[in-house]
Amino acid sequence: MLSFEELVTLQATLLAKMMMVNSALHRRYTELLASPDRVPSNEEARDVLARAAKHIDELNRIMRDELAFILSEKHHGADNDED
Repeated sequence: MLSFEELVTLQATLLAKMMMVNSALHRRYTELLASPDRVPSNEEARDVLARAAKHIDELNRIMRDELAFILSEKHHGADNDED
């Protein structure tokens, strides 16, 4: 069984890795949208890509906030342990 500290560290690590994956996907979606020759001229296909890019960007923003919270709580907990 993992300790509380190990679980928090694992959570932060997984969030950070997921943010990296989402950033790579977002970059690819934006590159596709910027290259009209690589995306079908179908307006619906472009809309799907644009919505996916926006969704991933919003998701990353939420995860970034959550990661900052986890790390600040972890740091705050470490400060309390020293008292």
